[in-house]
Parts: sequence; C-alpha cells; structure tokens
Amino acid sequence: MGGQNGIWWGGGSYSLGDRPSPHVAGPGREFMARHRQDGPVADFGVWEGRNLTTLLTFGVSVIATDTPEAREIVLKTQKQYPTVSFNETPLNQLPFANGEIGGALSWRVLHNLTGDGELVHALVEISRVLAPQAPLLIAVRSEHQFDRWATQRAFLRRLPNGNGGTREDVYFTRDGLTFMSELLGFQVKHVIEDVEGGENVDGKAVKNDYLVAHLIKTAEPRRGHQDVAKRLIVRVG
Repeated sequence: MGGQNGIWWGGGSYSLGDRPSPHVAGPGREFMARHRQDGPVADFGVWEGRNLTTLLTFGVSVIATDTPEAREIVLKTQKQYPTVSFNETPLNQLPFANGEIGGALSWRVLHNLTGDGELVHALVEISRVLAPQAPLLIAVRSEHQFDRWATQRAFLRRLPNGNGGTREDVYFTRDGLTFMSELLGFQVKHVIEDVEGGENVDGKAVKNDYLVAHLIKTAEPRRGHQDVAKRLIVRVG
C-alpha cells in the first residue's frame, strides 16, 4: 500500500471484506474488457484480493502487487489464489517491462501514497508498464471544493481513521483527478462518486468517500507535466 502512515491505515485491524467491489465486478469489468490489450492484467495494491476473482474472468494471466507492509495479509491471499503471480514491490518500482501489462486495477490504493512525489511517481510507473491504449481502473479518496483554484487540486490531509486513530491521505477533487491523470498521459473516460462502503477498522465500519476513474494510457508522461502534477497536491494542516 505504501505511503507515510506507518501502519498505513492508521493502526488497528483493517479490512475491506472478501466480496468483490460492485463497481469493479460490473461497470469496471466492462470498461476493462472493452479496452484490454494483449498481456496479463494486474491488481496494483491487492491486499485481501477481493477483486482477483473479477480479474481472473478475463482468462489471461493475473499479476498482483503490494508492499512489504501488507505481507502478512497478502500471504493469506496468495494461498487463496494459487494461479495469480504475486509480487512484493512499491508502486514506483514495478518489476515489469515497458508495455507488458494489458490492463490494470488499483482500487482504493493510490491515495495512501503521501511521500513527496510518491503518488505521481507511482502513476508514471504504472503508465510505463501498461501497453498503449490499455485501461487503468482506480478508486481514490475524494472531497468537494467550490473555489475555482481548489477544484483543480488534490489535498494531503491527516484526519481521523474512524476508530480513534489518524491517518494521512491524498484527497482528490473530480477536476483535480482529471487534470493530474491527463498530465500523466491518461485519457479520462469516466469519473464518478463511489459509495460502496465496506471498510472496517478493528471490526468497526467506517465511511470514506471515493472517486472512481476509468483511464486509458495514451502517452508517455513528459517530465514537465510530472512536475506540474506534483504541484497539484497541496498539504493542508
């Protein structure tokens, strides 16, 4: 998962459950099927593997990654999905060739990447390993802003985790997510609010708002555009 949260979710036992995301299994799968290119499909930030059953329906090789912090959970996931290839790696150092991946999912992951430039570097690396015109399906923390300047940004905030702890995340406006994605070489096909819920800390349900984006890799991100994308993330508080 990554980021600067220590135990990245802010402490306690964190779970998203074992049921696939309704969006990933429904409209998200349709989007990926429509645009998928040759090569394996990947789940970047696999955690408990709740969406692997959906990716396996494509009938191609499935790759899953997560960071060392997630090792204990991922080892359990790996036993459940013996045909999936698991890789322990940060998102900004993916061990795959340029254009190797035919489609990818990164569900409720990227907002955890709160180190300096970390989130942008991860998106650049994901772009590198995706084949041209391949789909990327993501969900990230969201917030609403009404000031014209603020609607084009993302905000790094430390907030309660819903069960007595705190955690740091990047919160995206709809326009900010669109702008950053376009700067980094993705065509934005669709951005919507996600309301599926399902998060638990120490067995207690917590509610967070997310944006879902359907992206297509169309270009290699330019260095200057990467610098602009980094500046879109504003630390608050």
